Amino acid sequence: ANREGLRARNITRIVNCQGDDGKNHFEGDADLDYLRFPIGRWRLERNVRDGGDGTWKFWEPLFHFVFESLNAGHNVLVHCFAGAHRAGTAGIALLMILCGWDPAQAQ
Repeated sequence: ANREGLRARNITRIVNCQGDDGKNHFEGDADLDYLRFPIGRWRLERNVRDGGDGTWKFWEPLFHFVFESLNAGHNVLVHCFAGAHRAGTAGIALLMILCGWDPAQAQ
């Protein structure tokens, strides 16, 4: 975690895709807003695989946080511990929604 790196990129909103065990390194910083989006817990969500309301309900907090942040002119960092699976999946979902891409285009 590097606060200067966030400042250099004007990042003021952070999505933490880890579970409750993941640390928000700068949580006390008044210039940063966090969303904890424990994407790895998707299997525990009711109706998450229905392709409709259940799926949307799971993803809605992420989409809302990022949409509101971008619309207000903030830069958003989406991360997890390794940056390979959880954050990558969330990033692809955001590209699909924000850019109207299909799965192949978002990869």
